[in-house]
Amino acid sequence: MKRLSWKLVLLLIILSIGVYTILYLIFSDPVYYHYLMSVGLALVPIEMLLATLLIERGLKERERRALLNKLNMVFF
Repeated sequence: MKRLSWKLVLLLIILSIGVYTILYLIFSDPVYYHYLMSVGLALVPIEMLLATLLIERGLKERERRALLNKLNMVFF
């Protein structure tokens, strides 16, 4: 399982480098390129926060359903 996650991380990094390289070749403006990089880096904490909140909400819902399922087994 860990190998798959490292492969996924490596794939995403390579994909990111590829996208930034294509953008650099299209626009050929270092200032715009650095602007894109800084905006991308600035949005990472917000994306992590949203992903964490969504995953936490999903886990709480799964835990609630499991608890209700156990309670239904006890009462019926």
